[in-house]
Amino acid sequence: MIDYFKNKHYLLNNDGKRVAHVHIVDGLYKVCGHYRTMYHGLKFRFNKTEFEQFCLDRNLNAEER
Repeated sequence: MIDYFKNKHYLLNNDGKRVAHVHIVDGLYKVCGHYRTMYHGLKFRFNKTEFEQFCLDRNLNAEER
């Protein structure tokens, strides 16, 4: 479970606003929407290819660390 919280990355829209975050553990990408965004309450699970397509389709970018 500790890996779940260590591997949290924010997803940004075109305006640079954090609209969701993703936990990456063992090749599984779990996207969690943020409050007051169009992704609020949504939870998705993807493999890497599906996650990349999800981001492309919605113009989301992972925040640089």
